[in-house]
Amino acid sequence: MQHNVDSTFGLIRLNLRRLEAVLRKYELVSFIGLILLLLHVAVPAARAADVTLSWDRNSESTVVGYKLHYGNASRTYQTALSCGNNTTYTVTGLGAGTYYFALTASNSAGQESGYSNEVSKTIAGAGCTYTIAPTNRSLLSTAQPASFTVTTGSTCAWTAGTNASWMTRTSASSITGSGTASFSVAANTGSASSTGTVTVAGQTVTVAQAGTGCGLAVSPTNRKFDANGAT
Repeated sequence: MQHNVDSTFGLIRLNLRRLEAVLRKYELVSFIGLILLLLHVAVPAARAADVTLSWDRNSESTVVGYKLHYGNASRTYQTALSCGNNTTYTVTGLGAGTYYFALTASNSAGQESGYSNEVSKTIAGAGCTYTIAPTNRSLLSTAQPASFTVTTGSTCAWTAGTNASWMTRTSASSITGSGTASFSVAANTGSASSTGTVTVAGQTVTVAQAGTGCGLAVSPTNRKFDANGAT
């Protein structure tokens, strides 16, 4: 999935792969054909409870309209909205939670297609607060995991990432509710320490990793002296 941020319009667009949905066949009625749909989700930053979806118009001349389905579980849709023959629709007034959307098309004979590919959107609840622990980390020079726990409301979404090339996120990039942001830390083979940051739920945490230090070698490792001493 590719995420593109349009800073001019403050929109987040999620571009999903195309999916062919074969229309269901009814008795004595032929197939309408294949529908090729592309859905986008555009969420204005100032209107988090509104979700706008758009799709490519089907080339079949017999398609007369579309229906948008959504619900709170993947492939389980409690609500169906008629979109007419439009190729965009805005669902308004959504409360906090994760919503799943899919589209169907219908023809003049009353046939309805199977569901298109699915898109989802998580809407954070009002007043979400996030508690991060620990607020900083000091690590040894060896390779090791590092994790940070986030405590928040069950409908509050958050993301995790890092600016350090020697750290790799191993947990999901986006999590809803309390959870753990996990990272894999590579060994620091240099003598100097390294410092980087991770951003978890909008908060910056400093991570310091020790270096190997200065190694000293002493030779010989033992000496014998006679009674007269030696230098």
